[in-house]
Amino acid sequence: MRATKARRFRDLCAGLGAIVAVMSTVATVVWASLDSIEAASANVAEASQELAWADTVSDAVNDEANAIDGLVATGDSHFIAPWAQGRARLGAAFVHLTAFTNDDPVIQRRDVALARQEVMLWERSFAEPRIAAANAHRRMPADMATGVRLVDSVQSHLEDLRTGEHRLLQNRDVVLAESYRVSRLALATGVALALATMLLILARSYGQFTRETALAQTEACKLKQALADAEAAQHAKTRFLANMSHEMRTPLNGVAGMAQALARTDLDRAQREQVEAITFSAALLDHLIGDLLSLTRDGVSVRQDRLRSRFNLGAATRAIAAPFAAAAEAKGVAVRIDGGDVDVDVSADAGALAELLACLLSNAVKFTERGEVRLGARALGDGRFAFEVADTGRGFDAATKARIFEAFAQCDDSDTRPQGGAGLGLAVAKRLAGEFGGALTAQSEPGVGSRFCVEVSLALAEPAATAPEPEAEAGCRVLVVDDNEVNRRVLGAILDQVGLEWLAAVDGREAVDAARREAFAAILMDIQMPVMDGLTATREIRRLERELGRPATPVIVVSANCQPEHIAAGAAAGAQRHLAKPVSVQALLGALNDVLAEETAAAA
Repeated sequence: MRATKARRFRDLCAGLGAIVAVMSTVATVVWASLDSIEAASANVAEASQELAWADTVSDAVNDEANAIDGLVATGDSHFIAPWAQGRARLGAAFVHLTAFTNDDPVIQRRDVALARQEVMLWERSFAEPRIAAANAHRRMPADMATGVRLVDSVQSHLEDLRTGEHRLLQNRDVVLAESYRVSRLALATGVALALATMLLILARSYGQFTRETALAQTEACKLKQALADAEAAQHAKTRFLANMSHEMRTPLNGVAGMAQALARTDLDRAQREQVEAITFSAALLDHLIGDLLSLTRDGVSVRQDRLRSRFNLGAATRAIAAPFAAAAEAKGVAVRIDGGDVDVDVSADAGALAELLACLLSNAVKFTERGEVRLGARALGDGRFAFEVADTGRGFDAATKARIFEAFAQCDDSDTRPQGGAGLGLAVAKRLAGEFGGALTAQSEPGVGSRFCVEVSLALAEPAATAPEPEAEAGCRVLVVDDNEVNRRVLGAILDQVGLEWLAAVDGREAVDAARREAFAAILMDIQMPVMDGLTATREIRRLERELGRPATPVIVVSANCQPEHIAAGAAAGAQRHLAKPVSVQALLGALNDVLAEETAAAA
């Protein structure tokens, strides 16, 4: 774009420069023509003055000649005064005529000089002797031919002067006409060149505009294609995320659902702790899957406050320590958990807490060859909790303590150290402790063991309201629609525990056929199924209900496809609720209570 603007600017400057050059040339030519016209006009005025003085000289000569002729013919001295007046006028006229002919050609100046000489000769040889004779009362010479000849000679020279001036005037007329013609030609040529230059600029601009328009259209087509490709890629990405969510959360739903169903049965303490570990691990895995899918979907990491979830802190502590207990037992090291007073529900980032404690437990188990590792947890009040990981390992000295929380720091950085690792665990643990509003401290004695303590702030969760068991009308069953047998068994187990009868369908087509045969209290509908998907099945069931005149059966979507577009699509198809797998017992029973209560209120 910048290069195009620069090119346009150069073309415009070149065009304007050409126009300025043409107009400057035209102005120069016109100015020269005007000078010629002005000079010719001045010469015309000067020639007119010369002709006027030539006529004055001719008239004065005639006046003198007439006065002498009268004097000779009558002898009356009264003719002497007119002759003197004519002589004075003639002298003045010759002065002016001579001045005006100084710039004339030589032949014209010669005519003036000869005329003056002839006049002076006539006056000395003809006029003055006769005036002197008249004044002396003598007889005047009778020869008149000489005077006539001299006067005619003067008039002849004056006529030659007039002829020359008229010829010059004609030449000047030609010059004026040529100057006018050149001026008009220059103006016409300048205007034509200026117009041609402007047309050339317009043509170049139009050509450039056409090329740029074609280029813009090409770029627009490319952008349109790129947009279409991006939309196709986004659509493929959405389908991929939906598939990944479905494939990962479907088996996770079986694990979490069965664990929750099992937790509602009579269990001893050890069994209940095992179930709690399964439940917390499943919830933690579900959060990690959600974080991964959000990162893949939006290209940004999920904020910590979006990862908050409700969990039992005591059960979480036991679940986090369980994998390390197995690894420690393989080395002959015991793992002891002391967290009896933290069996409270909290709302926090379970993944971050698990990572924090895992970093401490991993180090303790790694560097302990005999004895035990102890994980202690206690409540400090006001949402503050303290965790302590102590071991009977080899410990470390004060110099090592000063750098142990630095990234890539090792207690033993020799080439023969028995334990590996990158030296990031404690640095990560310290950062996570700060995110929880606490601090990580360490105490150790070489050969005796180490103890790491961390205090964190966790928000206490509001007491969970126990959802009442949903009740359906006698003879009404719940339709469970899912292509995965484990998921059907999970939902069925939850429904069995609250005394609701249910019927299973393996795809959307079976669900529609079942809805045609009988009316259900509610329908639990998966989305992604073979033969017919859940959204299509929901739309078909709604159409069937309108044809049969039945009230709308509550449809609760229970699916691993839980992105915003999936929720909106479910609502558009006619579903009242949308639950994400793995579904909790509390959420499922609460949703069933809500839709059945709404159905009862609508029927009343």
